[in-house]
Amino acid sequence: MSLYQVEFHLPEILGQELMSKIPRHRELIHEMMSERIVLAYAVNTDRSKGWITIVAENESEVEEILMRSPIYRYLNHDIFELFIYDAEHLRFPRLVLN
Repeated sequence: MSLYQVEFHLPEILGQELMSKIPRHRELIHEMMSERIVLAYAVNTDRSKGWITIVAENESEVEEILMRSPIYRYLNHDIFELFIYDAEHLRFPRLVLN
């Protein structure tokens, strides 16, 4: 398995149809995080751009995972295979000596 970073762009105007699909999209992201398919998900404050870190065999599988989303057709995205992925939450807990 490899790690992939997906960078996506949303339309400038988030119409009612797209907005109505976002709750189901968030549920799906939550499910995929529970299944460890999605490791991280972020959207910027103006809701124009986001990032998803996905575990998959290849880029085709990443595309299949993205296609599950009800907002897939609204996303303009690029997929990047990662060489290094490091994050604070992946490290050992810090020792607290009281």
